[in-house]
Amino acid sequence: MKANGGERIASGGRRQTLLVAAAQALYLSSVSVVFTFSGLAGAELAPTPGLATLPLALITVVTAAAAIPISLLMARVGRRLGFQVGALIGATGSGVAAWGMAAGDFALFCLGNALMGVFQGWLHQSWRPGFIASHLSYTYGR
Repeated sequence: MKANGGERIASGGRRQTLLVAAAQALYLSSVSVVFTFSGLAGAELAPTPGLATLPLALITVVTAAAAIPISLLMARVGRRLGFQVGALIGATGSGVAAWGMAAGDFALFCLGNALMGVFQGWLHQSWRPGFIASHLSYTYGR
């Protein structure tokens, strides 16, 4: 089956499309959880109420700030290695944030959230051009 960009989807295209859909669903679910609980945990850990949403703000600002450097790095090292590095940063960020919550350390919690922001920026750069269009085309049978 030909995709919009002229690419041919391999016989394993259906499996790959389902994996991409499942990964995207898990990612969006995790973003919702992180956004909800970052504010709540920030309110509990912050030294002043005015800093309660700083961890959430860090995720958003760092995602935007990291986008260009990440895209340049991924162009140099490739998407596969780039995504693996991004996943490692995301896992590290989650661990650091959990450690900060367990230790009651607001700064450590903020650092973990900033690392998760880098991970989100990485995910926005991880798709090759035409990838989504080809899988949408496959999904909708065009």
